[in-house]
Amino acid sequence: FGIIDGTTAPGYVINNPGDAPPRIVLVGSSTTGTGIQVDTVSAPIISALSIVDFTGSGIFVATGSSAVVERCWIGLNNGGFAAPNGFGITLNGIGFVGATGASPVAGQGNLFSGNTGAAIRLRAGSAGSEISGNWIGLNTAGNGALPNGAGISGVGDNIAVGREGFGNIISGNDGLGISLLTSNSSLIENIIGLPLFGIGTLPNTDGGVTLLGSSLTMTGNFISGNGDTGLTLVATTSVVSNNLIASNNGLGLDESGGGGNRIESNAIQFNSGGGADIGSGGTTVESNTFSDNELVELTISSDSNLVISNTI
Repeated sequence: FGIIDGTTAPGYVINNPGDAPPRIVLVGSSTTGTGIQVDTVSAPIISALSIVDFTGSGIFVATGSSAVVERCWIGLNNGGFAAPNGFGITLNGIGFVGATGASPVAGQGNLFSGNTGAAIRLRAGSAGSEISGNWIGLNTAGNGALPNGAGISGVGDNIAVGREGFGNIISGNDGLGISLLTSNSSLIENIIGLPLFGIGTLPNTDGGVTLLGSSLTMTGNFISGNGDTGLTLVATTSVVSNNLIASNNGLGLDESGGGGNRIESNAIQFNSGGGADIGSGGTTVESNTFSDNELVELTISSDSNLVISNTI
C-alpha cells in the first residue's frame, strides 16, 4: 500500500499531537496480534490513525521494510483514554516516525501513550531510523502522564532521536525514557522527564536515558525530574554537549565505558544522587557547570582524564 491517510476523514484538524484526535480508529479488541504490519521497502505513509487494543504491536515494520508514521495516536483512543497495545510500534525495519523527512512541519508527530510495553521498540534492522517530534507517555494536554511501559527501547545503529526544532517529549513512562544499545546515533533537543511546557515534572520512573555503544552525539536535551539517574552513558568516543541534566532522583550523569568521551558545556544541577561520576579513562570534562547537586558535584573514578574550565 502507498498511504493510509486519516487526515482526509471529515472533521480532522491538523495540530500538535495532543490536539488532533484521529477520526479513524483501528481496534484490536485485545485478541489480535498486530494492528498494521508493513512488509515493503517502499516506505508507505501511515497517517492520523488511532491504533489501540492489539496484543502485539500497534504497528510492526518487518525486517527489510520501511514506513513513515505520522500524526497517529498509538495506545490511546480518539477520546484520549488508554487502550493499550503490547508495544506501540516495533521497528524491525526502518521507521520514519513523526516529524521527519526533508521539510518536517509542526503537528507531524505522533502520540504514543498507554502501551503495555515500550512505546517504540527498536531491533537490529532499524538502522537508519528517525524518531522526531513525538509525545511519548503524555496525556493529550501534555501536562500529565499516560505511561507506556518504557519510552524508546532496543537495539539499532544510526538512529536519530530528535532533530533541531523537532525533539521528542518523553515523559511519564513506567521504565526508562530512552534505553538503547547503539552506535553512530544522535539524541538532539529532546525533553525527557518534563511536561509540555516544562512546569513541574513527569518522571520516567526508572531514569532518563541509558546509552550503551560508541560514537554517540547528545546535544540540546533537557533531562530533568526523572525517577533515577538522568543519563547513564556506557560508551566510547561519544560527545555529550550543551544539555541540561537537572533535578533527577539519582546521579545526573553516570559515565563509564572504554573512554574517549567528551562531556562539554552541560549544566548538571540539583540532582539528588550527585552531579556526575566519570568512570572511564581518557574522558574530557570541559566547560560544564556543576551546581546544587546533593552529595558530590563531580567524582572522577578513573585515570587519565582531562578536567578543565568547569564551574563547580
